[in-house]
Amino acid sequence: QETPIHDHTVWGVIGMLRGAETTQRYFIGTDGVPAPAGSEARLTPGHVEFVSPTLGDIHKVKNAFNDRVSISIHAYGANIGKVRRHVFPAEGGAPKEFISGYANADA
Repeated sequence: QETPIHDHTVWGVIGMLRGAETTQRYFIGTDGVPAPAGSEARLTPGHVEFVSPTLGDIHKVKNAFNDRVSISIHAYGANIGKVRRHVFPAEGGAPKEFISGYANADA
């Protein structure tokens, strides 16, 4: 399980509940190619990660294990199921817009 390089466009807090994930932050170079920003980090239960346009909003996340599920809890400063976000091709080029797919519960 692995995400593409993506942004959030709003603040977010990610708390690791079970298993482990690795996360790599990126910046977009002047040539449009994503480049690592710092070292890859490993999140284990109890660790908290923050994202925002001011702190660093572009990253890639993957499950640290090949044989089990890892669970993290995400809270965002907007309804992430309606926010227009971007995927950044690793080789560069125009970012692709997307909206996270999940179902909102009816009130």
